[in-house]
Formats: sequence, structure tokens, C-alpha cells
Amino acid sequence: MSEMIERVAKALSDSERNYLAWEDESEVYKKLHREAARVAIAAMREPTEAMLAASVEHIEVAGDREAWKGERENVAKDVWRSMIDAAAGSGGEAGTEGPSA
Repeated sequence: MSEMIERVAKALSDSERNYLAWEDESEVYKKLHREAARVAIAAMREPTEAMLAASVEHIEVAGDREAWKGERENVAKDVWRSMIDAAAGSGGEAGTEGPSA
């Protein structure tokens, strides 16, 4: 299981104002929150237009910047998807489409 899934699951549990510490919760309860975390992380797999615009601004490519102008958005999408896939612990299965879709 990924560290991010556990982090999000714990945050979901904490947001319910549960009186038990995460460590003291039943495995059934934890499993439900881990599944909700997986779904939430998978939903984030496709970046919004604002996110793409922000990330494209920060991608620096060696060489002729003008030559990479059309590729920066695809690189931003690939980077985002890879990060979400890693967070979801899915190895590329968090969404239904592959890179640069």
C-alpha cells in the first residue's frame, strides 16, 4: 500500500471527528477509508487546465525552448499522472488512459 493512500485514508478518518486514533481503528474501518482514498487519488489523475498552466510554467527543458513549446503540456501531464500513479500505488493503473492521453 502506498504512503499517500494511508495518509489520505487517515485524513478522511480524522475529518469525521472520530474519537479513536487511526492506530486503534478496526481493520474494516481502515479498509473502507483506504478504498475511499484510492478513489479520491484516482479522481485527481487528470489535471485541471489551471493545474496544467501552472505546471507548464515550471517545466524547464534543456535546449531550444521554442522547439519544446508544443511538448511542455504533454510533459506536464505525464509528470502529473506519474505522481498520482505513484501516490495511488497503482503502477499506472489509477486511471483508464495512459500518458499523454
